[in-house]
Amino acid sequence: MLRKIFLIILLLLAVICSSLAASSSTISSAIFGTAGGSLSSVNYQGLGGAGEGLIGNLLGTNYLGTAGGIAVLWANISAAEFPTIANVKVDGKSIAEGDYIKASGTLTATVTDETAININLSSIEVDGTFTSFAALTGTSTYDAQAGALTYVFSGLSDGNHVFGLYAVNSSGNLTSRRYTLKVDSGTLKAQEVLVYPNPYNPKSGQPAKIAYRLNRDSNISLYIFDALGQLVYKQDYLSGSEGAHIGYNEVDWSGTSNSGNPVANDLYFLRIVSDGKVIGKCKIAVLK
Repeated sequence: MLRKIFLIILLLLAVICSSLAASSSTISSAIFGTAGGSLSSVNYQGLGGAGEGLIGNLLGTNYLGTAGGIAVLWANISAAEFPTIANVKVDGKSIAEGDYIKASGTLTATVTDETAININLSSIEVDGTFTSFAALTGTSTYDAQAGALTYVFSGLSDGNHVFGLYAVNSSGNLTSRRYTLKVDSGTLKAQEVLVYPNPYNPKSGQPAKIAYRLNRDSNISLYIFDALGQLVYKQDYLSGSEGAHIGYNEVDWSGTSNSGNPVANDLYFLRIVSDGKVIGKCKIAVLK
């Protein structure tokens, strides 16, 4: 009797182990991500970036994505099977997550695929409102042959706004990019002021990068003072140029004074000035 009970237990354990092995095999072949919204496309790819992810009640079998409901990545997906979204700009300037933009402007991008872009399923989003490439009119267009997307927007209020690009190819594969961008018509400000590398060694042969974000175009002057408060460097930038345009700006400093002489090891003070007012500041350590 005990022997029969022992054999039954062994059989049960074998069944349980077999089920766990099958389950483990299925799970190990997939990576779970997240998504939200709805789209009839079959396969999905997200390109990364804050707030960027998949669209969909995902109905197909192959998915690739990183953020947003539930998605699964199967190993048989090739990046070459997905559309490409590149050169995303607003008013001719490359954009990054959190950038400032104007209330009215033009977004451009290059949207291409090795086969063809489905203009009925591909779309651009502004704050949850989607417009398919096929429905673009007037100065907002998509040139399928060149892959050139142009979208004109206007009337944005102050605050954050979500822009999304969704490209679906003829196979139903989706690539997406999303950005949260800011409109701020208030007092001019320079934010996220950063100098890198810091400490900076002018003998490295590379300039130091001075980076900051402006909430609108404006004439800008950069001043660098030494620890005694003496001016060693000044550079002016015209409104709309690099260093003086809305959004992310990045300019160089080679560690020299306006007379061209290398500055000494010291702690220096950067001031970003517009119309005589300091709108941003930072410290720079020079160490050779």
